[in-house]
Amino acid sequence: DGKIVLEFPTTFHAVAATAATAVTNIDGSLSASTTGRIVTITRSGGSEITAGTEVTVTIPSVTNQKYEGSSGAFVALYTTLSTGVKIDEATSGSSTLPPAVTFIPSTFGGNAGAVTPASLVAGAVGSANLVFTTGNPLPADGKIVLEFPTSFHAIAATSATKVSGIDGTI
Repeated sequence: DGKIVLEFPTTFHAVAATAATAVTNIDGSLSASTTGRIVTITRSGGSEITAGTEVTVTIPSVTNQKYEGSSGAFVALYTTLSTGVKIDEATSGSSTLPPAVTFIPSTFGGNAGAVTPASLVAGAVGSANLVFTTGNPLPADGKIVLEFPTSFHAIAATSATKVSGIDGTI
């Protein structure tokens, strides 16, 4: 019986682990609890895991950071006896701390955006409507970037008009 404790970086949101699943090289019963960004996995029963064994455990209910970029290094990872005595430890002062994870941008919730020119007549000048579904929050000071194909000529957008689903100044 013992515990595995993992502290996530501040860039992770809503870490709410209430369970853990043994994947490889660990047996017994696993349960999990969360305090802030610290997940404690408690193991009951099973056999001793020998030194040098790679163990894989899945922790559900972890929400990644909202935007692309590095998560920053994990803060702490350690194992303990059921009494709390540490067995293995990786903290900010050690080189064995789990490294940062790099996240990629969301893909608009898996929905294709649409651009519809006001006129479909070749050579016509006019507006175009852009419709998309956000996959993550768009902050108040965020930007919307649309790159037109090279077949469009003389694009000179100097303003935008909001139609629906957005407030503030564009």
